[in-house]
Amino acid sequence: FMNGEQRVCMKLVSNMVPDPGDVSRQIVYPVPSQVELANGTGVTRQSVVRIFRKLMDDNVLERHGRMLRVCDQDRLRDLALGEKRPK
Repeated sequence: FMNGEQRVCMKLVSNMVPDPGDVSRQIVYPVPSQVELANGTGVTRQSVVRIFRKLMDDNVLERHGRMLRVCDQDRLRDLALGEKRPK
């Protein structure tokens, strides 16, 4: 059983593509809307906002308009799988 954070992180992991400006990094583009993510993962829009804020505060993601830059791919994958590790 996956919790809401895991489902949102899994959705982001599945939408990652190489950054055309730096193929060693991953991005999510275009970023699904909060409503799309909420509907696709079975969580509320407010939960999506809270999860995104946490991921950005923890330097896992950076938002750049309609693009998300994945700063810590390993951590995002760990969160998607429910694995805990130090920040």
